[in-house]
Amino acid sequence: MNRGLTPEQGAERNLEHARPYLDALINAIPTPVLVKDDSHRYIAANAAFCSFFRRPASQILGRRDPEFFSADDARYFQSTDSQALEQGTVVQYERAYPVDGTPQWMLVRKSRLIAPDGDRLVVLVLMDVTVRRATELALRHSESRFRHLTQLSADWYWEQDDQFRFSFMSSEVASKSGVRGSTSLGLTRWDHPGVDTTSADWDAHRVACLAHKEFRDFTYRRIAEDGSVRWLSVSGEPMFDDSGQFTGYRGIGKDVSKEVLAKDELRQHRDNLQRLVDERTRELLVAKEAAEAASLAKSEFLANMSHEFRTPMHAILSFARLASDRLASGSAAPEKLAQYIRRVEEGGERLLLLVNDLLDLSKLEAGMGSYEFGRHDIREIVRSTLTELEMLLKQRSLNVVCDFAAREHDVWCDAARIAQVIRNLVSNAIKFTPAGKQIAISTCESVLPAKSPHGAQGTTPCLQITVEDEGVGIPESELLSIFDKFVQSSKTRSGAGGTGLGLSITREIVSHHGGDIFAQNRAGGGAVFTCSLPKSPIVQGEEAPLEGANA
Repeated sequence: MNRGLTPEQGAERNLEHARPYLDALINAIPTPVLVKDDSHRYIAANAAFCSFFRRPASQILGRRDPEFFSADDARYFQSTDSQALEQGTVVQYERAYPVDGTPQWMLVRKSRLIAPDGDRLVVLVLMDVTVRRATELALRHSESRFRHLTQLSADWYWEQDDQFRFSFMSSEVASKSGVRGSTSLGLTRWDHPGVDTTSADWDAHRVACLAHKEFRDFTYRRIAEDGSVRWLSVSGEPMFDDSGQFTGYRGIGKDVSKEVLAKDELRQHRDNLQRLVDERTRELLVAKEAAEAASLAKSEFLANMSHEFRTPMHAILSFARLASDRLASGSAAPEKLAQYIRRVEEGGERLLLLVNDLLDLSKLEAGMGSYEFGRHDIREIVRSTLTELEMLLKQRSLNVVCDFAAREHDVWCDAARIAQVIRNLVSNAIKFTPAGKQIAISTCESVLPAKSPHGAQGTTPCLQITVEDEGVGIPESELLSIFDKFVQSSKTRSGAGGTGLGLSITREIVSHHGGDIFAQNRAGGGAVFTCSLPKSPIVQGEEAPLEGANA
């Protein structure tokens, strides 16, 4: 009962009665609570505040901030007190308080309270946020490390929303990819201008995104804003909220243009190396086949030479024994002995011809052949050669037709060597032309390619001599090899004889004259050999072969 007391006295008595209750209520709050009056004096503190400050209430109450804190901290605390008192709003901040020499971070909330007597008070509620601050600091450090590692492993960072539209691009994207990040926001990766989406990889990338799957090192081609071609590689992982709902992608990107170009260049080098290896392999195979063909030709030549030597030698020995036996028995008729001697002589001549061919070829290959150059009429050489072969032509019932159509028939040559060429060509025609057929010899004027000592190209006048027969001809695949040593045509290597040296010797002679010779087939059957001889000396190096010079 407050009878006989004024209202103020009654309120003060009620406050005194309620103070134990209020103190018990404040002390029951587990967080530190402090009450200040408008002069910043501490007038109440709960047990949690005393425990936090490591002081009993007797050392706290009645004191002010400068007695516990630095001047800067005390001014800040009092200014926030005044802000709460004047504005009547809650003032909140975080501050580090030194406790036992260790800073302890507290979240401070200050609010104004009007006491029953009208005094303005400031109530401070403190919450310990040291652990939260340490966690946030560790998180910031972790993010910093992650950002640093990302920068090391990638050029930029990106994020997309649930529609795959870019919602964030780190600032490095412009300098690294050649495209400003602002132009990418709101667009999907495949909607970017300058992106080539024609490759099949894009279909697989879209499928992975629609399935909300992680992707790694997806590489694609893009035209930068400056027109340059860039190759970009991106990796991303899907993001989900707490309910498992897909919210978008985040990931990294980098410019791999140098790596792509290096791989492309390496692939080109590899392909080029493979091409070179293939070409070299083909060349080696050709060389191997040529070597095998040469070995086979040589073997065939040796077999043929053995036959060629054995046949006349067998005839010489056989007829020599017959003559010797007849003389020993005393029954030798003069005409028979003469016949035997002719056969021995024929065999000897054939052996001599074979030996001369071999010697000629070896000398020509060694450049030791003797040449007597001069200006000669090719018609006289042809007529002289045909006279030598007249009996053989009659025996085979062959007719020779000459057509000397050229205006000038003088050539610079060794008459004996060119006669050997004509003899070889006509002899071949006689061998392979059936009885009753015709051999044609013709001349015409033409040109040969000429090369000066200084490398300039040109032509030189020549006389072209052609020998045609009506024989079996030459297979197209053998028209070049027929001039090689030890080679005979597959159509003529049996039945007609020969050593396979005549055409090789012919080519060597013509070549030394600066001329050319080749073979082809007649449309109506048979072979055509065309020999071109220069009309004037050919300059070889700085000198032309002089009359009587040895080669």
